[in-house]
Amino acid sequence: MRVFVFIVTFLFIYVASLDVGIASSDKFESLKNIQKNRRWLESVLVEKRDQLNDRTLSDEKRIELTKEVKLLKKKIEFESYLFVEKASGIFIERPKEGKQVSKRELSKQVKEILMPLLDGVRRVSERPRKIEKLYFEIDNLKKDIQVREGAIFKVQELIKSEQFNELLDPLKEAKLNLEKEKKNFEFEVEFRKRSLRKIEGDKRPFLNEVGDFVTDFFGTKGKNLFFAALVLFISFWTFMVFRNRLFALLHLSKKFLFLKKTFMALYGGISFSISLFLSILCLYFFNDWLLVTLACILILGIIWSLKQVAPQFLDEARLILNLGTVREGEKIIFNGVPWRVETLNFLSTLTNKSLSGGRLLVRARDMVKYSSRPWSDEEKWFPTEKGDWVSLPDKTFGEIIIQTPDQVILKTLGGSQHYYKTENFMSLAPENLSLGVFVEIVLRLDYKYQKDVFPLIKYFQEGLEQKLNDHELLGSGIKTVMVEFSSLGEHALDLWIRVDAKGTIAKERYTLERYIQRAFVELCNEKEMLIPFEQLSIHVKASEKQFIE
Repeated sequence: MRVFVFIVTFLFIYVASLDVGIASSDKFESLKNIQKNRRWLESVLVEKRDQLNDRTLSDEKRIELTKEVKLLKKKIEFESYLFVEKASGIFIERPKEGKQVSKRELSKQVKEILMPLLDGVRRVSERPRKIEKLYFEIDNLKKDIQVREGAIFKVQELIKSEQFNELLDPLKEAKLNLEKEKKNFEFEVEFRKRSLRKIEGDKRPFLNEVGDFVTDFFGTKGKNLFFAALVLFISFWTFMVFRNRLFALLHLSKKFLFLKKTFMALYGGISFSISLFLSILCLYFFNDWLLVTLACILILGIIWSLKQVAPQFLDEARLILNLGTVREGEKIIFNGVPWRVETLNFLSTLTNKSLSGGRLLVRARDMVKYSSRPWSDEEKWFPTEKGDWVSLPDKTFGEIIIQTPDQVILKTLGGSQHYYKTENFMSLAPENLSLGVFVEIVLRLDYKYQKDVFPLIKYFQEGLEQKLNDHELLGSGIKTVMVEFSSLGEHALDLWIRVDAKGTIAKERYTLERYIQRAFVELCNEKEMLIPFEQLSIHVKASEKQFIE
């Protein structure tokens, strides 16, 4: 068993040594090929340089040879790095060259516009950015040093190996180049560490830095911003004063009155644009490109954002310019209540003088879906006034003590109060008794007065007039009393009585109803007339009559 294990181990080591030998042989051949290519490229480079030294060359040929020389140098450098990577088995990162990227004219203009802003941000954040950049560069340099150290170790092993004696010089040259790069990177690390210690050593308290920044801002940027805002305010205010005087002289007929607001809005927009341009021009004269750039970016951002709300904004603009479905000076039913459109703006003003606190500010977007119409002088803006007595379909009878855009409060005869939302109160179609009261009652006379019914009508009318006019609460408010024959009832003659009264006695409506019936009874008693009542008549056959008796 031990012999078997020994044989297997020996075979494994032998096969591994063969793989290493084959790998070393392949590496040797690859290095020889790379070195051969590099030597050939170097010979071609020498040949091209000799051709460049010829003074008889044309300019086109010289330019072409110069490009070829640059390309050969890059290829030789690439082969050198490839030789080191193949020898050490470690990837060596090439130093990055600054590439000149072609810029479009538009990109250059954008860069020129944004440069003042970027420069201002750069100066504010200069110190922390420097510290972060130094730390980042030190970390990258340390990684490069570690990579070179690993590559030097691998190349050193190849130099010691007799198998690579034929490539001893190129390997030593590669090791020397790696050591030079390593020393350069170590120098750069030390240089950046010294810079980092200097910057961190100059660190000042945070409050001092903030104070310096505020002082610098108000000493330069703040002053410039103040003067720019002052120019904007003064110029726009001047334009507005001139506008008021100009449009006061402009007289338009009622038919074209809506154009006045359109012209005023157009004038205001142009005035603000000019004022804004003057304020930016003020910053330009102060040579404050940072604030100029910020102002331009802000204006462009506002214009760009307007495209999202353009459709809604156009509807609102038509409304504000008095070109929409709602016009100034017309009547609108808003939330079930009539209003007069006083002004149209981003916050429109609606008024109703019949309501306490009857003034509403409504956003233009909420007014777009409504329509207005002209109104006549005979129209009322609300069905009631404070102090009016009303009757509602829900059998509520009372006095209006408060009516506002939000609620209407009724006080009944007993003192209780009923609260209604104003729009709900309007939907109930209230009856305003303070404008006039009428009472209709049907009273009955017995059929035995059938022959005298028409003379009795005159008697009842005169008697009711006298009694109602003599009443201490009702007398001053009675206008007319009418008594007419109504119909032939089933058991009596029906008389129709109607009394029209002034709104001043609206409170006594129920008193009037009761007193009419009382006066009718008194008049019947004076004539000793019977007032019929509902009775049940029983009809029997003649054969049954004797039995009942």
